Order: sequence, then C-alpha cells, then structure tokens
Amino acid sequence: MINMQSIQAWLFDLDGTLVDTVLELSIAFNKAFEEQGFKTHPVENFRPLISLGVRKIITRLSGISEQDPLFLTLREQGLLHYTAILGTQSALFDGVVEVFDALDAKHYPWGIVTGKSERFAHPLLQKLKIAERAHCIVCGDTVQNTKPNPEPLLYAAKQLKIAPENCVYVGDSSIDITAAKAANMQAIAVSYGYHQAHDNMKTWGADRIIDDIKSLLNYLLA
Repeated sequence: MINMQSIQAWLFDLDGTLVDTVLELSIAFNKAFEEQGFKTHPVENFRPLISLGVRKIITRLSGISEQDPLFLTLREQGLLHYTAILGTQSALFDGVVEVFDALDAKHYPWGIVTGKSERFAHPLLQKLKIAERAHCIVCGDTVQNTKPNPEPLLYAAKQLKIAPENCVYVGDSSIDITAAKAANMQAIAVSYGYHQAHDNMKTWGADRIIDDIKSLLNYLLA
C-alpha cells in the first residue's frame, strides 16, 4: 500500500507510463528492417520490447546479435528514422494531464526519469508540452548508470531536494520497480504499459498496481 503521508514528490517513467510511443518506434525500425532486407513486424511485437531498449528491439526482431556488422547499421538507420518522426505519432495516455494538474494544485514537485536518451526525450517532451511543467527530467544518459540501477532516481530526488524515501516512482516495467526499491522509494506499477506479456506484475514488489493512471487522482484529490 502507498503511504501518502510520507510522499513529498512524484517521479514517472516516460514510455509506456506517460506516453504511448510504440507506434513511432515500430514505424522507424520497420523501415530500417525493410531497408536491410529483414522482415517487418506488427506494432504489437514491439510493445513488450520497448522497456528493454533499442538493442533488444533490434536483436529480438531481426534475429541477429549485437556483434553482427548489420546491428549498428540497423541501429543507426532506425534512430535516424525515429528522429524524423519524433512526436508525430506519440500521445499522452488518457488522464496524464489531469494527474499533472492535480500534482501542481497540491504543490507536489514532480519529474520524469526515463531510459530514453536526452536527444530524444527532451524534444518529445517539448512537443507534448510536458518539458516546461516537469520539475526535473533525468534521461538514460544524464547519469552514468541506467535503470534498474537506482542512480537516475537518486539523482532526480537530489534535483528536487527531496529525500528518496519521500518520493514515489510510477513505471510500467519490472526494471522501474526494481530501480525504485533500490533507491528506497515507494513504487507504483501501471498494468497498461510495455512490460513483457508473461510478466507477473505481482512479483515485482510494487506497493500498488494500477490499471489506469487516473487512479492516482484517488490519492491526489482525497
């Protein structure tokens, strides 16, 4: 259960938690696959791989290893295509704006901690009109280590000037929950995100699992 009395700040994952980005990534990497003679995949094949990162998207959908000479070509072409369409096919999940409005009304500082690199995260957040609202944005290359290492979350807490134990992190994958627990934060898992189909979310150790981000309003408007 979530202990609201201890929470002084809220932190959120990006892809699969706040924003539905799978369509853009599928378009971009399917184009790269096609250009290099690999078969393309339906968008649903991309969904469970998003939280694992671009490397896993390429290796699992193309069948090649990271040591294959074509791996870097697929990565570079996929990211080039992704840059070209960034923010054109992505959208905030329903309820995200209402949650941010409630956080602001309650004067909670809040931020975003994502595995996405700065060159993609910041432009996307600007297009979605989130960047100027967030109190901090920590990306995959802002600090040395990425989730599930707790460093990005600890860095975000430091930016907000809030002790980690007084923060809660909301994410859609076991990686997010592991990072939150390692940072001594409370953790909320969202069931609608990009986690693996076979994942048992109840084993992740989250303090709460929600099916809709609007559920957070039950805490914020109480």
